[in-house]
Amino acid sequence: MSSSFDCFEKEFPVLTKLGKLAESYCYTDPNSALYKIRKIGETITALIYEYDSLPVPTGNISDISQITRQSLIGVLIPISPIIEQQRIVNRIESMFAELDEAKEKAQNVVDSFETRKAAIFHQAFTGNLTAKWRKENGISDDSWEAKTIGDAMKLQAGKNISAGSISQVQDENNNYPCFDGNGIRGFVSLYNNEGIHPIIGRQGALCGNVNLASEKFYATEHAVVVTCPSNIYPKWAYYTLTTMNLNQYATATAQPGLAVSNINKLTISVPLISEQQEIVRILDTILENESSAKFAAEQVLEKIDLLKKFILARAFRGEL
Repeated sequence: MSSSFDCFEKEFPVLTKLGKLAESYCYTDPNSALYKIRKIGETITALIYEYDSLPVPTGNISDISQITRQSLIGVLIPISPIIEQQRIVNRIESMFAELDEAKEKAQNVVDSFETRKAAIFHQAFTGNLTAKWRKENGISDDSWEAKTIGDAMKLQAGKNISAGSISQVQDENNNYPCFDGNGIRGFVSLYNNEGIHPIIGRQGALCGNVNLASEKFYATEHAVVVTCPSNIYPKWAYYTLTTMNLNQYATATAQPGLAVSNINKLTISVPLISEQQEIVRILDTILENESSAKFAAEQVLEKIDLLKKFILARAFRGEL
C-alpha cells in the first residue's frame, strides 16, 4: 500500500519508516501514532542541525538569538501616506474577518469531533445504527443478549519483559510491537500472542485505554489481552471496550490500575456476530469520514494562519 511518506524513501528512509508506522497505527492505536509523529518531528530537527552544520543548543540563554532595542533603531521601514495606511488597514481587517469566520467553522469541526464520535458510538451500541439492517435481514430487535465481559470473552494479562529488551526502532532484530499499559512501548525480538486482539492497558495513568493488535505481538504484564470466541468479532469487541471508559474503574492509588476481575464483572449487550460485523463495517466507514473531515479542518486552520502572514507581507510591500 502506498504511503504519504514514500517520497522520503530515497534520501530520508528513517522518516518513511516512522511515517508508515504512524499511518498504520492511526485508527487502531492513536497513542502510538502520535508517538511516531513526535519522533518524526524530533528526527527532522536533528537532520536540520546535521545537514546545515548548526551548533546544537546547550540550553543556555546566551545561545539564543535575541532582538534588542539597539538592533531595531537602524531598521528602515517604508511609510505610505496616511490615506493609504488607512486603506491598507481597512483591507486587512476585511480579509482577516473573512478568514476568522472560516477559522471558526473549521475549529468547530475539530472541537466537535469527539462529541460526534461519542454520538456515533451511542447509536451503534444501543442498536439504533443497525435497526434498518436487522429489519432487512429478519433479525429480531430482541436478539441482543446481556452478558458480562468475563462470560463473553477471555481476559489475560501479559508477561514481564526487561526494559533492555525493548527497542524504540523496529528492525529485523526487533520486529514485534510490544504493548504495555499505555499502548505500544517499542519493539522486541519475540512475541507471546498472535491474531487480532483488543488490548486493555491495566496499569498507569492511562489505564483503561484500548488498542487493537494484529498479527504477532508481545504483551507485557501491564497489558490485558482480550481473546474473543467464535461468536465475538474482535474489532466489535475493541469498539465496545473503547466506549466503556474503563479508566473510571481504576483504583485510586498513586499508581492507578485496573483489576481483571473487576472488568470481567461489567455487563455488555451482545448482538449476533453477523450484526457485530455490520456494526464494525458502518463504524469503520463513518469514523474514517469523520477523521478525514477533522484532518481537512486542521489543514484549513494551518493554512489560515499562513494566509494571514502572506496578507501582511503583501500589505507592507504595497501589493494590496
